[in-house]
Parts: sequence; C-alpha cells; structure tokens
Amino acid sequence: ISPTLIIHFANKLPNSKNLNENYQMNKNILNSFNCPIIFISSMTVYNSLKRINLNEKLKIKLNKKKDKYAYYKFKTEKLISKRKINGDISIRIPGVFGGERKSGLIYGLINLLKKKIFFKVEPFDGNWSAIHIHHLYKLILKLIETKNNYKIKIINIAYNNLISIPLAIEIIEKFFNKKIDLMCSTKFKKTKIETKEYEKRFSKINFTFREGLNLELKQKLKYQKKMKENSLKV
Repeated sequence: ISPTLIIHFANKLPNSKNLNENYQMNKNILNSFNCPIIFISSMTVYNSLKRINLNEKLKIKLNKKKDKYAYYKFKTEKLISKRKINGDISIRIPGVFGGERKSGLIYGLINLLKKKIFFKVEPFDGNWSAIHIHHLYKLILKLIETKNNYKIKIINIAYNNLISIPLAIEIIEKFFNKKIDLMCSTKFKKTKIETKEYEKRFSKINFTFREGLNLELKQKLKYQKKMKENSLKV
C-alpha cells in the first residue's frame, strides 16, 4: 500500500478503556508511511484551560490520569509536529453530531423531546462545542484542496461563534416548541474555538452552530416521517 495522503479519523472514544492503544496505533501509522497525514485531533486538548476563547497558540498542560483521551491526542500531535513531511497536520475539532452517530449530548437532547425519553444532562463546567458532520467534511475538504501546502502543523476547525449547552437546548426547544428539563442547576460556560488560522489559509467558515443543529433536526424529522410512511405501507 502506497497512499499519497492519509486522513486519520480512527480512535477509541473518550470513555473507552486502554486509551494508550490510540497513541500506539497513531505511532505505528506515522512510522509506517511517508506520505502526508491529516490527524483528527480534538478540542479536548484544551480541557485544562478555563477560558472562553481557545486558540492553537495556547500553552497546554494535560494530566494523564485525569484526561487520558486528551493526553494521547496531544501526544500524537507532538509526534506529527516533529515529522519533516510537508502536508502533515493535526486538526483540533469539537464534538461531532449528525450522520450515523447515535450518542452524545445533541443526539440525547433531540431524542429526549422526539421520543419523550429520559436524558440527564450531567453538571459540566468544562469546554463544550460541537459541529455537524457534513459541515466538518466540507471544511476538511477545503483544507485538502490546498494540495498539502499547509505550512502549519496544528489548526482548529469549528464554528467561529460562541457555543454553549444552553444555546443547544434553546435551539432544540424552539424547534419542537417544548421545554427540556435539565435536572440540574449548573451554569454551563460558553466556548469559542478560534478559527483565524484556518480562515487565513483555507476558506471562510460561513456555517454556524445554529445552522448545523437545525440541519440535524430537519434530517431527524424527515427520517422519522419516512419510517412512519414505510410502516403504513407494510
């Protein structure tokens, strides 16, 4: 196998066991191929930073015991930064929703109102953000179309507006015209992942979190309607 480019999405999820296997897999790929690698990292590397605006130039210190997932993501970023291959880049992305994903906060909140199931939003004071998978694909494609002339090793890809859990809840409540019971009184913080470096090199990010979430809500209703119609035909 002689690939000309590797886009590396594969990783165990944050709540998985043996997260060190993520790092070992990443290391093996880096040692086995000399082509450019686009590594999909995560905004979780910013978890130790208690601030609203998050950018690539911030100094990061992660505790392996407290956050193994972010720790091994960051460790892989360092390996990629040391390689002397033009086109290598680590992309820090927020949580992804949409498509075939059937877990996560957005999925849980939508199902809470759509199916009237119980979904508990745990108290959370860390950084939280999310992006629709279709928007993420389009933004990564813009990066690939530059033909590997990145001249940067780490970059954020995200919506460039302030995002918070209450904003997600507000959009979903408005769409269904129903209220969500949070079951807790935690004040959730706002997060903004800065995307100046991406927009300077690749393209403007014209998508917004509100657009992404409304897209997902419409797709879910369309799918539900189609399933209902199919069941009536049987």
